[in-house]
Amino acid sequence: MHELDTQNYFEVSNSDCNKRYSPASTFKIPHSLIGLEIGAIKDPNHLVPWDGFNYWTKYWNQDHTLYTAMKYSVVPYYIKLAAKIGNVNLHRYLKEFEYGNQYFINRKHPLKRQEHIFWLNGELKISANEQIAFLKKLYKNELNVQDKNLKIVKKSLIQNRGIVSNSMGGKKFILKWEPEAILSSKTGGTDSVSWLVGHIKFVEREFIFTCVATRGKGRSAIKAANLILNDYDINKQ
Repeated sequence: MHELDTQNYFEVSNSDCNKRYSPASTFKIPHSLIGLEIGAIKDPNHLVPWDGFNYWTKYWNQDHTLYTAMKYSVVPYYIKLAAKIGNVNLHRYLKEFEYGNQYFINRKHPLKRQEHIFWLNGELKISANEQIAFLKKLYKNELNVQDKNLKIVKKSLIQNRGIVSNSMGGKKFILKWEPEAILSSKTGGTDSVSWLVGHIKFVEREFIFTCVATRGKGRSAIKAANLILNDYDINKQ
């Protein structure tokens, strides 16, 4: 965790925070920003029709705007968006954002109905420290993108109190900071890794955080982040 506009960092780790993993659905943050910036998303409230495929979660089986696609982490929405953006633009912005290893090959799988999903298949990778660096640029408005698009993406990440939204609808997340604290976050997960990254605005102070957990029985970045954040006494820092 890092407090913006200070040199204060707080780290709890039993592994290397420079080790890279698939960003999973945390990539929807830069993905959305790129889509807005190049005009692939012309209106964040525009409904993109459901393709009619019966997905594993009911939250994907409906039309979506950018806001609901982010809220419910709708992979099909972002597969379509990646196709609209194109590989050239995706690679260009990954380099500009200095996002992780900046690498992927987006290609069709010969036996499956859809593309390899580079933010899930292990080609694109990012570390916990690199997530912090990206979020710092995002929330300090230091990315070379339009201010209106930054505001849209930040708005899409704001969570309802007591919950973190994801593809299952939501997970309990009780932040025991002062009532004024506003949580913005994005989940991510594959078979091998679990993420929660985000931002907390508290009165006149702002914090960014990232939590990554390698998959195992009971290992959840959402649970871990909730415990760690609640253990952190901002009034003593």
